[in-house]
Amino acid sequence: MEKIPEKCLNSQRIYNYTLISIFALTNLPNTLSHDLGSYTYSTPLQHFYMRNSDKRESIRSETLKLREKISLSERMEKSTKITSYVVEWIQNKKKLEEISFHAVMVYLNMNSEVVTEDFIDYLLKQGKRVIAPVVDTESGQLIPKHIQNLETDLEKHTYGMLQPKKACPIFPHDQIELIIVPGIAYDLNRYRLGYGKGFYDRFLPTCPNAITIGIAFQAQVVENIFPQPWDVPMHHIFTESGRVEEWKKISQLH
Repeated sequence: MEKIPEKCLNSQRIYNYTLISIFALTNLPNTLSHDLGSYTYSTPLQHFYMRNSDKRESIRSETLKLREKISLSERMEKSTKITSYVVEWIQNKKKLEEISFHAVMVYLNMNSEVVTEDFIDYLLKQGKRVIAPVVDTESGQLIPKHIQNLETDLEKHTYGMLQPKKACPIFPHDQIELIIVPGIAYDLNRYRLGYGKGFYDRFLPTCPNAITIGIAFQAQVVENIFPQPWDVPMHHIFTESGRVEEWKKISQLH
């Protein structure tokens, strides 16, 4: 896949956000209704979305099973490797391109996800402004909040993961420079398959200045997740084997 400039990816996210809003008005492949009337998708398009939806759900289910089979000790070890690759990438950005990420948003892991606690601790010690998401189930939105202490600034969400407390200030979307994104599966073209609730699909287009990095275990990387029309690839994906773009190139040589 030809590399897409980061600015172009962010512009595409903003454009595709309108598609998310439109498609969210109904459950595909049913009729799309609005104040001005309705539009019904053709039968071939209905079948297309139904087939892809089934494939995506199968990938989501099977990949989640693979991730959950990773033992706690192995998960911790691999998580350290993954985040160390991200740290190295951040350091190289500063050294080679003089780009410093002052505001970094990182998800707070739950269940069998890549563990992010040590990475967040590293960022705080480096003096970075660390942002963590609040999952607002009522509005269906992610709310980015500034945290300064892992011990005192977090509380438990009803979903089971930690989240910033109400007292933590909301951080401006356009000031977020780097976002570490969770996912159930990623493909070789850097597309992401999440939990199916669309929180990050809606949130990422509102952060036009952010570079996005997906982190996952290598078992979560598949050939194709059958992306939706509004999906935009991550800028980068890191696993315990390194950056996906790099080991993909190596595998193509053999």
